[in-house]
Amino acid sequence: MAGAIDATLAMSYNEYYQLVQTGMPVNEKSVYRFCDHGYNVQEDGLYMTREYYNKHRDEATKFAQASRRGWEWAAAHPEETLDIVMKYVQESHLITNRVLQKLMLEEVLRLQVDRESGKREFRLRPDMVKRASDLMLECKMLKKPVTYNQLIAK
Repeated sequence: MAGAIDATLAMSYNEYYQLVQTGMPVNEKSVYRFCDHGYNVQEDGLYMTREYYNKHRDEATKFAQASRRGWEWAAAHPEETLDIVMKYVQESHLITNRVLQKLMLEEVLRLQVDRESGKREFRLRPDMVKRASDLMLECKMLKKPVTYNQLIAK
C-alpha cells in the first residue's frame, strides 16, 4: 500500500479484500490465481494424529460434525452469521468492518464448493493429496511422497 513492494501473496478470502478496501488498483490482470495454473490444492483443514483420534474418536467425530453443521448453517444464514461475527469483533475491539467480513465469508463459502462436483463436500480428496504431495516433492519440501491412505490409515 505504501509502494514498497511489487508483488505480494494474498489469500482471496482475507488480504485480497483488505487491499481492495484500501483503494489498491486490483483487477483480473493483476491477480494470479494459483488454481488456474495447476496449483489447486486443498488447505485449511482440521487434522489430528491417528493416536489422538483413536483415544478421542467420539469427540473428534462430534467436532467434525458440528463444524460441518456450522458451515452449512453459515451458508444458509449469512446475515445472521455476520451478526454473530460482528458481535465478537466489537467485543474484542478488532479492526475490521461488516463489508470486509461479508466479502470474506462469501469467498470462504465459494471456496468450500468443489469445482468438479459443485457441492460443499467437506472431505479430503485423494487427488488433492497427491497433487499437494507432488508439488512439495518438486519443491524439495518433502523427501518422500505423502499418500491419501497414509493420512486416513486406521
